[in-house]
Formats: sequence, structure tokens, C-alpha cells
Amino acid sequence: MFNDSLNTPELRRPPTRSLDASLHYVSPTNLYDLAIGGSNLTNDRYVTAGSPNYGAGEVGGYYNPPRQWYATVRVNFEP
Repeated sequence: MFNDSLNTPELRRPPTRSLDASLHYVSPTNLYDLAIGGSNLTNDRYVTAGSPNYGAGEVGGYYNPPRQWYATVRVNFEP
């Protein structure tokens, strides 16, 4: 797949994959919810958008976010 209408070789996106996962624990009384997880766990990096500037001899591009981790704690104050 190309990320521009001119099919610029530098902006070609190869086959990609993305693996996101999370683990949640919800207390028996639903008072709190703990979660840990991550996105793009394979750290697969690829160009998502871009544009060539042939007059300046350059090609600009944007990449997808790298591997990211998170942890959350949610507390339910509702009775």
C-alpha cells in the first residue's frame, strides 16, 4: 500500500501487524478495576502518511506510534 497518490517508493507501507493486549481485574464488589496493557506490542513501525516535495528533493512522512504500555486504576464511588 502506498500512502500518497503518486506511489512514492519511500512512502510505501509493507504488510503490517499490530498486537494490543490488556489484563483487567475487577473487584468482587465492583469497587475498583485494575488494568495493565500495551499497544503495538510487536513494535512494528511503518509510515502512515506523508508527501513528497520534489522541488526541494525531500519526502516527509509520519510513523505509527511505537510500543506503549499503560496501567490504570478505576474506582467506582456509586453505591
